[in-house]
Amino acid sequence: LAEVIEPRYTELLNLVNDEILQLQEQLRAQGVKHHLAAGIVLTGGAAQIDGLAACAQRVFHTQVRIGQPLNITG
Repeated sequence: LAEVIEPRYTELLNLVNDEILQLQEQLRAQGVKHHLAAGIVLTGGAAQIDGLAACAQRVFHTQVRIGQPLNITG
C-alpha cells in the first residue's frame, strides 16, 4: 500500500479486529463456536487496493482473500 494510506488501513483493520475479538469472546461465553475457520474475505472497491489483503493478513493473523460477490452488479 502507499505510505500514506497503509497506516490508516492498518488502524481501521485493527478496529475491525477488536470488534471481531469482542464478538468471539461473547460467543465463547455462550458456548457457541467462535472461530473464523474459513478466514476473511474482503469485497468491494477498497478491496481492490494493491496490498490490502497482505495488510489485513498481518492484522488478523489468518487467511485473507479478495472475493467477488455473485449476482451483484453496480
